[in-house]
Amino acid sequence: MSRAMAVIDTLAYLKNSCNLNVMVSEEKVEILAWLVELLQAFFLMADDVMDDSTMRRGKPCWFRVENVGKTAINDSLLLQSILYRVLRLHFSSYACYGRLVEEFLNATFITELGQLMDMSKPIDGFSRVYYQRMVCLKTAYYSFVLPVKLAFTIFDIDGFPKELESGLLKIGEFFQIQDDYLDVYGDPAITGKEGTDIQEGKCTWLALEILERANDKDLLIFSLNIGKSDGASVDLIKGLYMKYEIEKVYQTHEQEYEEQLSNIDCPHKHILQYFLKKILKRNK
Repeated sequence: MSRAMAVIDTLAYLKNSCNLNVMVSEEKVEILAWLVELLQAFFLMADDVMDDSTMRRGKPCWFRVENVGKTAINDSLLLQSILYRVLRLHFSSYACYGRLVEEFLNATFITELGQLMDMSKPIDGFSRVYYQRMVCLKTAYYSFVLPVKLAFTIFDIDGFPKELESGLLKIGEFFQIQDDYLDVYGDPAITGKEGTDIQEGKCTWLALEILERANDKDLLIFSLNIGKSDGASVDLIKGLYMKYEIEKVYQTHEQEYEEQLSNIDCPHKHILQYFLKKILKRNK
């Protein structure tokens, strides 16, 4: 899902549906959209280093490119700095400039808190509440709430409906559940990355399903092997996923989520429907 296009499409929807007279050039709209992509690039470059990942979008992670290594950390910080320099260059004359800066700063802080939760992952701390909080902070906010808030800000629309934000966070939660599923069951040739959640011992939707469904013997197998990188341990975890039909559980869950999200009633419901259409049945 393109977060840049989410900004552009939300702006187009608001302009048409709210009969707005605010003049924002197509160039400025595209710049604002690309700034969201820069923000994500900053997050992903740092995330790959922390997760010791190998592939990103079908290519080696930046820090794994020859002669890059730990310099990638500084490169990620440069991307973040460039974001604010470009924002100032193109939007400092706008009355909403300060609010745009605040939206990006707030989204960055929220995402970094979520990343901290993702990296602090003792198995005895895994829970639905922990997971939902983590994914709302780490993924849902900057991916779904931020693009829409930027559109509201640039058009100087007062107030951001709480129901709309809640709906966007729910969609973001399901987006992360999809990521968790694809990490194990996705085709690397399509997803562009190799799954490592099992090896890293991450608190994922699949892990939570096992913790809630497995018997005592299988829970012991899970706890002894999750977070280990050797092939035998990974195969044991995947064996548990197969035994408890987690793939089938996901398919049922996906249908339930689609029905639940489709029935959310809130101002600007069209925006929720737009995002839902973008992520349903995705394979990457």
